[in-house]
Amino acid sequence: MVEQGIVTEVKDGRLIVNIKRHAACGGCRACSLTEHKEMVIEFENTIGARKGEKVDIELDDIIILKGAFLFYIVPLAGLIFGIFAGWLFAAKMALPVELVSASLGIIVMAAALAAVRRYNPAGKERYRPVIKKKTHDQRLADSV
Repeated sequence: MVEQGIVTEVKDGRLIVNIKRHAACGGCRACSLTEHKEMVIEFENTIGARKGEKVDIELDDIIILKGAFLFYIVPLAGLIFGIFAGWLFAAKMALPVELVSASLGIIVMAAALAAVRRYNPAGKERYRPVIKKKTHDQRLADSV
């Protein structure tokens, strides 16, 4: 995925880039997103960009898919596993099956989500977006 941003500050060989947030960003947090429509990310200045210049920022599609898998599929699998385990447990112990399976499903899903958030690889260097090049798209300067 390639996004475009504007360099708002250059200091100590680092760039501060302002990027408009898109709906596809969701909650992966690879860019340290907030709830704002814009995000500010710091990069190493590997392309010699200056303040006010537009740059292309890239995040590998495989990394986006891994993030989606971690944050959506793993908790869902925990929910399904918890419901099934709760159903088996409640049936053996003569407890209310729906209550036990739903409760255990929610607990396992919450534990899976907590584990994913703790493991979150987004802070690691290989999972961070990188600046690829300067761009000459004039539309971007008007929209940021």
